[in-house]
Amino acid sequence: MFIPAITSRPSVSQSLVKELRNDVCPRRIYGAYVLGLPTVPTDSQLRGIYFEYKLTGSCGKSGIPPIEPLQKTGKRYVDFERLDGQAQFIREELFPYYGIEILDTDVVIATEFTHPDTDEIVTVKCRLDVLARVNNKLAVIDIKATGDVANGGWRNPIGLDHTQAYFYMWALYQSKELNSEGVMPEFYYVVADWSPRSDYEVIKVEWNNGSFWEVRHAATEAFDKMKSMEEQGFPAKPSYQQCQSCPFQHSCADKKQFKEVKVIW
Repeated sequence: MFIPAITSRPSVSQSLVKELRNDVCPRRIYGAYVLGLPTVPTDSQLRGIYFEYKLTGSCGKSGIPPIEPLQKTGKRYVDFERLDGQAQFIREELFPYYGIEILDTDVVIATEFTHPDTDEIVTVKCRLDVLARVNNKLAVIDIKATGDVANGGWRNPIGLDHTQAYFYMWALYQSKELNSEGVMPEFYYVVADWSPRSDYEVIKVEWNNGSFWEVRHAATEAFDKMKSMEEQGFPAKPSYQQCQSCPFQHSCADKKQFKEVKVIW
């Protein structure tokens, strides 16, 4: 499902915000977020894409079902077998227990606000894994897969970056097409563990009085950084790790072929 964004203006997504909070290469940002070229997913991301497909049937941005990697012998990796079991458990048992009803998957929505300093229009674009009702309340479900629920931060959700949840809740709240009731939707992370523990977490993120200001600050900051990068011509600032997933990894003359020296103290 797709609700058109205002394509003539730069759009800011939660993933772009997350990227720009780190020391990123502007050329990589240009390829991924301006030209919309596909990045190379990490092994962990591949598992996440596969799990979302098995759980919801959504093919994501590509529209193509993910291809499961196989061992040289042709056998399946045990991680993917565990993800199959987790998807079945969550779909058939966990969702009914929590009252989760899937309405749609891979929903793209956009909304906008006025830049507080320049009066420019900032467009916020979000791609929701699952649009749902939870106990008959409108909600966003974000699907995550990890190899370590216990030690990966999901057991201490107060320390997680809530920007994604706030972006999605606010965008859906603004959408007259999807939110005719005009209510603030709920937001849940559903996290599955592909380790032998087959653990899981369901985490609800609450909207609060400062949530909108966090959305506006994060989106405005990303908007300004993108304008600055554009003014500089999106120069290369490569690093070995970023180059591994860059859309230009096979054509960029500035690509880092070797890892940087680690500095310890």
